[in-house]
Amino acid sequence: LQVAAGAIGATCAKLGEAEVFVDQAGITDVLLAYPVVGEPKIRRLLELMDRAHVTVAVDSLAAATALSSAMAAASKTLDIYIEVNTG
Repeated sequence: LQVAAGAIGATCAKLGEAEVFVDQAGITDVLLAYPVVGEPKIRRLLELMDRAHVTVAVDSLAAATALSSAMAAASKTLDIYIEVNTG
């Protein structure tokens, strides 16, 4: 319904939610609001990136470094948003 109303993508909290939006709802642009952590989830993220444009929010150097290493190894580019807590 959101796409029919003009939305161009969806924001999801978890990787599993993004997979459902892409595979079952046909969404082609997804923002993951929380970092993808751990090898199994990063593998799933790489697979999801073959089916949709994915952006991931990161809030730590460790999360950014892990994603950077995985993307470099897979010869892929991942768009990220950097979360900054200014409070």
